Amino acid sequence: MEYCPNCSTTFPSIESFDAHPCASAEIEEAEVVACPVCGGPGVELGTLGNRQHFRCRNCGMDFSRSI
Repeated sequence: MEYCPNCSTTFPSIESFDAHPCASAEIEEAEVVACPVCGGPGVELGTLGNRQHFRCRNCGMDFSRSI
């Protein structure tokens, strides 16, 4: 599964993502942080102190990493 970080649309394959109007080379090269539980894409929630926080789009798990 692929997803558009601009509009949060989920696509079954990269081919359909490439045809999406929000798709661009910059978006495709953006770093996607994987959820430690299910491997789904993490959406950035923000930074607090020296931690960057995310929420998984698949399972809803909140996780963070040090910056």
